[in-house]
Amino acid sequence: MNDLEKTVSKLVQNEDDLVATISDIIAVLETTQKRFAHLEGHIGQLSKRPAVIVKPNSRFILLTAIVASGYFGYKLADRKFREKVQEMVKQGVQEAQDKFEQAKQSAAEQMKPSNDAGPYKTYPTTPPTISDLDN
Repeated sequence: MNDLEKTVSKLVQNEDDLVATISDIIAVLETTQKRFAHLEGHIGQLSKRPAVIVKPNSRFILLTAIVASGYFGYKLADRKFREKVQEMVKQGVQEAQDKFEQAKQSAAEQMKPSNDAGPYKTYPTTPPTISDLDN
């Protein structure tokens, strides 16, 4: 009976430790949730005010727009060119594979002996007639 009491006491002690651990996890989650709410408030405040104040008729905006449009246009053209080259390479590979398969099949057909004649040349089995001999 002594062993049974020890086992029950260990189970009860482990249950208490488990409940304490879950309580600690819940406390950490609540603290994290409060911190995220605080950070969301800061993000909301930052999005309300502009980070940089620039005059609307500034040459800087115009130059930045020109450079940005040129750069992004170049990147777009480069990406489209690469896509076209990759597509052309894929088509070329596919065509080469198709031609290889066709050549392989035609070579196999040429190598295959015809079933009509068999491997040897056949001769007529009927005796020749007089009209055949005249020719």
